[in-house]
Amino acid sequence: MEKCFTEPKAIGSPPNAFKIAIEFLEKIKAIHVLDCPAGEGVFSSALLQKGYKVVAGDVYPKQFKLSDISCDFVDLNDKLPYDNNTFDAVVCLNGLQRVWARGRAMQEFARILKPAGHLIISFPNNSDLRRRLLFLLTGSVTWNVIGPPSICSPEVENPASCFRYPMTLANVLSGIDSVGFKCELIRSTHWSKSAIVLSPFILWLKLFSILAPKRYKNVFDKKLFRIKECTSIDALLGAFLVVVSQKPEYR
Repeated sequence: MEKCFTEPKAIGSPPNAFKIAIEFLEKIKAIHVLDCPAGEGVFSSALLQKGYKVVAGDVYPKQFKLSDISCDFVDLNDKLPYDNNTFDAVVCLNGLQRVWARGRAMQEFARILKPAGHLIISFPNNSDLRRRLLFLLTGSVTWNVIGPPSICSPEVENPASCFRYPMTLANVLSGIDSVGFKCELIRSTHWSKSAIVLSPFILWLKLFSILAPKRYKNVFDKKLFRIKECTSIDALLGAFLVVVSQKPEYR
C-alpha cells in the first residue's frame, strides 16, 4: 500500500510571508483568525500551534491536510459563509491575485472583520523593477495570467482555482481604499535578485515621483496612481509583498 503523506506544504508563499503575518497578529493580539485561501494548511497549522482560534477556507478544500480542523469551501469571488463582524483578522496569503471579483472579495473581508480588525494580504510583486522592464519589452508581466497550461483546462473541477491576474500594489491599495480601510504596512518578504541588478533605475523612478505632472499627483486625492508607495524600495525590489490594512473602528 502506497504511503500517504499528510504533512502540508506551502503553495507559492515564501516563508517570510508567514513570518511577517504571524508577527503582526501577535502585535495586535488577534484571537479569531480566518486563513483563506488555506491551501494545504501550512499557515493554519502555525496559527494553531500558537493558540489562535483558526478558521480555514479554500476554493479547493480537498487539498487541506490538517486533521485538527476542517477546511470550509470558500470561493472568494462569492459571498463568504461567515457572519458579520466575526474575525479579529483575515489573512489572505497568495490568494487575492487568483480572484476575478476582487472588489467583492474586499467587501466581504470588510463585512466579516470586526470593527478595527485587520486584513493581511500577500501576493507576488508585479511592480518590481524586473517586471516593469519585462512589461516594457513584452507587454506582459507574467506568462501565467489565467493559470499554467498544465492545470488550466476545460476539465478542471473548479475553474476559479486556476485563475491568475497580474495584480499590482496599486490594485491592492485601491481595493483597500474602496472599503474604507487604512493601510498600515507594506513590506517585501525578500528582494528579487534580478530587481537588485536593475536597481540603478530607481533613481529615474524617484525623480519621476518628484517631477511628475500634477495630473498624476492630484487625481482622487493622490490615490489613483499611488506613486509614493509604488516607488518605495519594497515595491521596486521586493519579489513578494505583504500589505496590512485596518477596518475603521466605527463603520
